[in-house]
Amino acid sequence: MEADNWNIKVEKIKQKIIDAGKIGLQHFRSHPINVIEKTTFYEIVTEQDIEMEELIKEEILKNFPGSFILAEESPTEVEGDFWTVDPLDGTSYYQKGLSDWSVNVAYIKNKEVVLAITYCPVADELFYSEKGKGAYLNGERIYVSDTSDLKNACFFFGYNYLRNFNDPKSIQFRSGFRTIWSTGSTALALANLAAGRVDVGIQINQSFWDITGMLHVTEAGGKFTNWKDGTDFEHSASQVNNFCATNGKLHALVMDSLAEK
Repeated sequence: MEADNWNIKVEKIKQKIIDAGKIGLQHFRSHPINVIEKTTFYEIVTEQDIEMEELIKEEILKNFPGSFILAEESPTEVEGDFWTVDPLDGTSYYQKGLSDWSVNVAYIKNKEVVLAITYCPVADELFYSEKGKGAYLNGERIYVSDTSDLKNACFFFGYNYLRNFNDPKSIQFRSGFRTIWSTGSTALALANLAAGRVDVGIQINQSFWDITGMLHVTEAGGKFTNWKDGTDFEHSASQVNNFCATNGKLHALVMDSLAEK
């Protein structure tokens, strides 16, 4: 595909992601939001999730007919190259009126994330990364932090990690960080890490559409691996992933804490 044609189509998808975010904002903190439990009571979906997902999927197929799409609210198995759509990452926070939610889209080619877009509607921040071309926030290049000491670092984790790792060693590890943040949107947290606002992130049991922001991290100069310090991840809708994301300088220190898990 010619570069100009690709760029034009991607710009259209970016705009549709922003439009989807506006749908979420129309109801955020101003209307009762009805929720439905999915497979567990931890997971919920709203009418906004579904409406936003359909809007984005329609735009992708309009520009790239016949594409496979792995989407959170309509997961199917995919083949070859594919798109991921997570229309509202952080639904529980969204439903409660907390601002930690985002809209996320990515393109996977040859089993590698080559395009990632994360939009935070509340802050009107669009994070964009393309393989080999850097990471950007509202058009400006971004980079990970240069923090090299855990005591000065900001560490994010999600509720899955917190619920599963409250042993003395994990608690001691977390106490070594100056700032600890429990995030509602893994995708947005990864984007913030890429922007140098956060230094370290650990999470477990993440669907692939949750972690495509790995490209933001690596294109901004950071490191993103599984808990074995590898880069193999499950792409199937039925499989989950554990990850460690850092600014690179702190990666070895954090991986040491995960060695026995």
